Amino acid sequence: ATTPKTTSPIDAAIQLKDDELRFSEDGMVLLHVPNDATEVTIPEGIMTIGDEAFYGCTGLTSLWIPEGVKRIGGYAFWKCENLTKIRLPQTLTTIGARAFLDCRSLTSMIIPDSVTEIGDGAFWGCSHLTKLTLPSPNIIFGTAVFRGCQQLKEVLIFKDPDHWGPIGGPSDLREDDEYESRIE
Repeated sequence: ATTPKTTSPIDAAIQLKDDELRFSEDGMVLLHVPNDATEVTIPEGIMTIGDEAFYGCTGLTSLWIPEGVKRIGGYAFWKCENLTKIRLPQTLTTIGARAFLDCRSLTSMIIPDSVTEIGDGAFWGCSHLTKLTLPSPNIIFGTAVFRGCQQLKEVLIFKDPDHWGPIGGPSDLREDDEYESRIE
């Protein structure tokens, strides 16, 4: 008798969703998504969204990143200009440098409390970002994290307000921009 062949979630994603999705050899890093993608299902087992993985996916408007993903690489969503909604997993620990560069349609972002590091310029050019929620005050921020986020008016921090520190916000905005931080 022949043993039936099982298909891994990654093999299924390649066969069923888009044969141009590319993964690392070990199947743990999503390396490339075609620029014309409008909907992407990230399979379970992915631990990293690679550098520039979604570069220029202008048709992508929303994305759900599954639990298990721990890192979003540098420039991962660069020029995803129509991305309006993204759900980050509770397993995420690192948002790489310029990960959301020029994601002009993002209006709000909830950073999971598992995140410990946000890289240089992570939200640079997210010109419609108005609200950011940081459940943890224990995040290491790179420089210019919110440069070009002219509409960022509200940063909500939950937990211990004594650990509030510079987050690359007000100093990276134009001096005439109003900026409000509120602790809840």
